[in-house]
Amino acid sequence: MKKRVSGLIIGLFLIAGLTQSGYAAGWAFDYDGDGAASAISISEFWDVTSPNLVVTDLADGAANGTGFSFSNYGLFSVTGADSYITNPAFSRLSGEYEFQGTGILGSDITFETGVLKLFLDSTQIMTLSVQSGEGAIGTEGYPNGTISITYTVDALLDGYFYWDDGTALTPVEAGETLAMTTTNASVINSPVQGLQDDLLALAGLSAGDLSDYDFYLSSNGQYRLEPVPVPSAFLLLGFGIIGLVGFRRKIK
Repeated sequence: MKKRVSGLIIGLFLIAGLTQSGYAAGWAFDYDGDGAASAISISEFWDVTSPNLVVTDLADGAANGTGFSFSNYGLFSVTGADSYITNPAFSRLSGEYEFQGTGILGSDITFETGVLKLFLDSTQIMTLSVQSGEGAIGTEGYPNGTISITYTVDALLDGYFYWDDGTALTPVEAGETLAMTTTNASVINSPVQGLQDDLLALAGLSAGDLSDYDFYLSSNGQYRLEPVPVPSAFLLLGFGIIGLVGFRRKIK
C-alpha cells in the first residue's frame, strides 16, 4: 500500500496570549543587567522573526483517521521593538522553542506542552512554559482560523526586565507573569541549508526523517510581557492558522 500526498501541508502558526481588556503593560529591557536607568523602553512588544519546523505523525496515522499530533521546533531573533525602535543590541537576543499538540483535520488543534527559552548572547535569561493553547485548522489555508497560546514565566535573571513604572521583574514562581508571542507565518518550500541544519539539530532529526506531511515555516510577529490579568478581564489577542492544503491519499 502506497500513500501519496498531492500537496504540502501548509501551516500558519499564531502564538498569541491574553491581556487585560483596555490595558497593555509597557516594559523595558536592560542589556547590561545593571538597572532600569539604562534600559530600553518597550511600549508594547519586541519585533521577532522565527523560522521553524513542524513535524506531524500524519505519515503513519493518516490512514487510520483524521486526528494527528505535531511538534513545532523553532528559533527566533529580536529585530526591533514596537514596529519602529531599532538598536544594534537587539541582535544579541535570540530564542528557541519546542511545542507539542494535537488536532483534527478540518477542525480544532490544541497546544498541550512546550518550553520557550530566551538568550542574551549565550546566557539564558528567561524560561517560559506553555500554559494552554487552542486554535482552528483551515482546510484551504484561508480564511484564517484562530490560535492562542499563553506562557508562564518560570525563571528569569535579575536586572534585565522592568515594568514601565521602573519595578523590576524578579525571579518569579510560575503564574506570576505571562509572556506571549504573536506571529503569522508562511511556508518555506526550500530552506537554505544552514537554516535546515539548525532546525533539524534542534529537533534531533535528520532530513531523511521528514515526510511529505512535515514542513518549514517562516514566522514574523511580536513578543509581549504582561502581568497576570484578572481572569474576568481576559481578552484573546491575534489570529493565525494551520492550513492543511491539497491533502489526499492514493492507495495502490
